[in-house]
Amino acid sequence: MPRPHLTKAMTRRTLKTMTTTDKPVATRLLGRSLLALEGAETVNFLQGLVSNDTTRLAPDRALFAALLTPQGKFLHELIMARSGDSVLIDSEAARLADLQRRLTLYRLRAKIAIAPVTDGTVVAVLRKPKGRRIRSTVAGRSSSIRAWRRSACV
Repeated sequence: MPRPHLTKAMTRRTLKTMTTTDKPVATRLLGRSLLALEGAETVNFLQGLVSNDTTRLAPDRALFAALLTPQGKFLHELIMARSGDSVLIDSEAARLADLQRRLTLYRLRAKIAIAPVTDGTVVAVLRKPKGRRIRSTVAGRSSSIRAWRRSACV
């Protein structure tokens, strides 16, 4: 469903441009927000909580994971990216406060800070033409990455 401030013609033109252009197109994901977990123990803290191996996190490698209950029921989907001693977590904007509350609950004595990112950073999907390379800046570091066929999460 198109946004109220966009006309049908504008939406069709945008979709046509996205599918026919030979240049990468970035689309801001309005329903997504970021949490920043900062501290030296961040990766070890997340290792015991989420469904993926957080030791594989790197500035040029994002990981998809889920936060589950002890019984294995789904709570939150996460896309994590590393930036120095911190980890950025991309999650659903409407449920970000609940995710922050749950991570804070499990923090116990871990020396980490958990806070929403409010510095103007946005979550976007970068769509690229098949077989092309794109330049990506993740957490302030520029690197050349091999883009996925359909989209790359940046």
